[in-house]
This record gives sequence, structure tokens and C-alpha cells, in this order.
Amino acid sequence: MHERKEHILKVLGSYSRLKILATLIGCRERDLTLYMLTKYSKLSKDIVRRNVSVLIEAGFVDMKFYGTIRIFSINENNPIIDGLAEFLTKNKLV
Repeated sequence: MHERKEHILKVLGSYSRLKILATLIGCRERDLTLYMLTKYSKLSKDIVRRNVSVLIEAGFVDMKFYGTIRIFSINENNPIIDGLAEFLTKNKLV
């Protein structure tokens, strides 16, 4: 249990990962391609690509394929997402 908490804190302790999560939470009504996620988050493609993998592995982000295109969305089944979304919204970060 302690290791899981540490892992979550480590994942959320990155500006880039929080920016990606904020972007996906702000666009909950639609899925985003890597290009769109890069454009909306204003992060470089390399940074998004590297950090979105960590978020997928941690269960915060879902990825699916549309042909050869990767599509990203927030994992609505992760219980932490609702609290994070509420925090980001209340503080006008999305």
C-alpha cells in the first residue's frame, strides 16, 4: 500500500504530467490525438510522448488506437481523477 501511494505521488509530482492531466480533464468530452494534446498543453511532442506513457502505466490515462493513430483520454474509472478534476476546476487550472 505504501509503495502504491509513493508511486501516485511521484507520478503527480511532475509539472508536465499535471499539465497533460489538466488538458485531458479540460477536454473530457472528446479524445485527443498526440498532436492535439501537444497543441492544447503547449508542451513539446517528446515531453508529451514520454509523460503520457507514465500516466497510462499509472492508470490515469487511457489509450486506444484508431487505425494507426493513438487516441488519449482521461481514465474515468480511476477514483483519483474526480478529486483532481475538482481541484483543478476550483482553482481555474483547466
